[in-house]
Amino acid sequence: ALMDRMGIGYDRIGRMDVGSESAVDLSKSIKSYLMALFEENGNFDVEGSDCVHACYGGTAALFNTVAWMQSDAWDGRLGLVVATDIAMFEEHQ
Repeated sequence: ALMDRMGIGYDRIGRMDVGSESAVDLSKSIKSYLMALFEENGNFDVEGSDCVHACYGGTAALFNTVAWMQSDAWDGRLGLVVATDIAMFEEHQ
């Protein structure tokens, strides 16, 4: 896993924002799926959200995390930005 390869403990992450063009199942956020990794490692306190918005989703996630780090809400922990897209398109016949 990326966290292990980089030597970053899950407890060092205080915010995770996910940017995507598509939702996984159109009801549950991608962040909620990723939170299972943090919870398995004892971190149940990670702020953040998904931003589902065409090509801008990843950029918005980055801006949200930077804004958090510049605010009074920042607790000194790291922010993690995940930019992804599962690209759900209809097949053309």
